[in-house]
Amino acid sequence: MGTPSKVLLTLAAVCLPAGLLIVTGVISAKALPDLHVVLPLGAILFGLFLLSRILEKEPLDSDTESHTSDYGKAPKPH
Repeated sequence: MGTPSKVLLTLAAVCLPAGLLIVTGVISAKALPDLHVVLPLGAILFGLFLLSRILEKEPLDSDTESHTSDYGKAPKPH
């Protein structure tokens, strides 16, 4: 897991529970109604984390495909 993935996971792990506490009313956000953005922000960050985890393996997969592919090689004589 790379550094950007760790940062995204950490931010999502902080924003999601904080957002849930704000939305459920455990933490009062009457003075700052803009804090209701924290829950969707956590969900977006978690989605970005999942995408980054999927795409971390992509360069490795395309490298192995290019080395094992016979595309562009001269045909073998029979």
